[in-house]
Amino acid sequence: MTLIRLVVNYACENWTLSVWDKNNFVVFERQILRMIFGPIQYKEGWRIRSNYKLQKLIKGEDIVKYIRAQRIKWWGHLNRMEDIKLVKKTNDWNDIGVRTKG
Repeated sequence: MTLIRLVVNYACENWTLSVWDKNNFVVFERQILRMIFGPIQYKEGWRIRSNYKLQKLIKGEDIVKYIRAQRIKWWGHLNRMEDIKLVKKTNDWNDIGVRTKG
């Protein structure tokens, strides 16, 4: 799970997530978790794990919460940076003028 999250969320600190993106990430994560943990055996046969059971297995740490935590971590890192760093300058930059049309 750690490897999958790192690959899927590469540079997630810069993403702007819409509701559609968040839902797709949650669905993707559940599909992967169902493959990793496998089905549950009952007396009558096999059943896939419910969303509730998957949330219990990962202790509520879904992929969207992970992305939010990474973004907050990056924001804190950016605020602690020295003012001469280019990343800090571009983050604090304000546009002075207005571009013309075209």
